[in-house]
Amino acid sequence: MFYTVFPTNHNACMQWQSELLAYSWQRSGQEGILVRLLATETPAHIPPLDHVTTIATSLHDIEPVTGDHYPVYNKPASLLEWLYQYEPEGTVLLIEPDCIFRRAVNQRAQPGAPVSQTWEDYPLVAPSTTHPYGLGHGFAFLEEYCSNTLEMMPSVMTPTLIHTSDLKRICGRWLELARLIRRHYRSPDDGPAWNSDVFAYMIAATEYGLIHTPAQLSSNPLWPEPDSPDLLDSPLVHYCHPVRDGNDATLFAKSDYTPWTPVPEPQQASTGIGRDILAIINRFIAQREGALPAIPPLVMPQHRKDVRHAQVDGQHLLMSRDGRDQLWLSGDEWAIWQQCDGQTPAVDMGDGKRVQRVVNLLSDHRLLERWFF
Repeated sequence: MFYTVFPTNHNACMQWQSELLAYSWQRSGQEGILVRLLATETPAHIPPLDHVTTIATSLHDIEPVTGDHYPVYNKPASLLEWLYQYEPEGTVLLIEPDCIFRRAVNQRAQPGAPVSQTWEDYPLVAPSTTHPYGLGHGFAFLEEYCSNTLEMMPSVMTPTLIHTSDLKRICGRWLELARLIRRHYRSPDDGPAWNSDVFAYMIAATEYGLIHTPAQLSSNPLWPEPDSPDLLDSPLVHYCHPVRDGNDATLFAKSDYTPWTPVPEPQQASTGIGRDILAIINRFIAQREGALPAIPPLVMPQHRKDVRHAQVDGQHLLMSRDGRDQLWLSGDEWAIWQQCDGQTPAVDMGDGKRVQRVVNLLSDHRLLERWFF
């Protein structure tokens, strides 16, 4: 089984993020089950969510000994509870609630061999007693608490593909290490590190000998060269940073976004990643309101040149070159596809409603040229 899992707390911000994530997961055609682990003290009042299996877990916001308030403790704690209570078996795609799907993830994780997103802006140094696992200044205290500290650990972050058997092994240690790091390590502002759970995951994985394979699973509006081909092709987008325009003005930021209010037009964003984020949000809003955005009649849609085609029993199968995006069309819909040649205006393609539906389907499955959607 394939599980897409995202741990959250019970608050309004994570609720709208979960709704957007569920929408993008469904439209991507991702196989398997979408699981929301909801840490809450009121399991009887869980809001409904389309396409999602929501599981209430115990609340672990506060470390019981020190009183440290760190809601991210819920991530390994909720995973541990889910793994032992429900005993899932297979690949887990572990993501954050502020992620959206651009397309399905087709990789699988084998036991002992997770696949993970590289932590782009956290370089490691040579491991030593003062820099255990290659971590920076301030982590020397780990020598007292950890094993294999001279091993170079992977600099990785979510999204992560990991087998349930491996996740079950490391989650308890992951939680324990997060607490230790929050207690002993200080970030440059002299406070406990907000990303303590990321360090804790990497250390726990290294202690248990899990060898990570790096993969471009997600992209981020602020990463270097955000319009590079690899980042544009990543199946997920993590919108933890704002989307900006060419003048560096903020177009969208999750911290002050009012759901569900329209965001600026995608073409205003300075990067392709930003344009995708804005387009998906506005498309979801339009769906919630019962109407997808209309296609301007003079727009001339153009299908991608690398799309493969097969015909089976009168149905037409379109498939991207790598096989990750697939779409079945009827004969009438195939006729519209053939007219998406970049030279025929939408108004000349036939029945307006049918053209609208087919072009939206093609956009959702990334079978049209990028500039259109």
